[in-house]
Amino acid sequence: MSNHLKTRFDGRKLKIVMAVVTFIVVLGVAVVFLTQNQTRPLSTPYLEEIVKGTLLVDASSYASFNFSLPSGVRSANVMGTFTVSEGMETIKVYIFDSAGFMDWQNSGNASSYYNSGEMTSSNITATLVSPGTYYLVYDNTFSLISKNVTTQVNFYYIPNQQ
Repeated sequence: MSNHLKTRFDGRKLKIVMAVVTFIVVLGVAVVFLTQNQTRPLSTPYLEEIVKGTLLVDASSYASFNFSLPSGVRSANVMGTFTVSEGMETIKVYIFDSAGFMDWQNSGNASSYYNSGEMTSSNITATLVSPGTYYLVYDNTFSLISKNVTTQVNFYYIPNQQ
């Protein structure tokens, strides 16, 4: 084989090798870039029904419903409604954490995440900030008349991404 033909053959071979090496390097950089800048899918919201229906809250008494907020939660909210069925009769609705519920049971006073005051109907909204057990309370301890309360309250949160 002549030197001229051998050099031309080696030159083509070198160009092919360089093209393959360049392609592999570019592909590697692209894979690293894409895997490092990948967006994570959104977490699926969790929804729990705390209570739905008509409750009979006895005179001088209360009804309570507990629910738990797990650790590792990004956003937690309670939303709902209540209406006392008997015209102008009122009820108080609260959302307490465990310590607040115990304080309220013992003294009638406590810090709460939601406090409706005496109402015939209202919307319930609360944002919860710490993991633990919470209590939704329909308070009729101030009244000598039993009350029917129509209510629907849900609790939802978005878990942190894993």
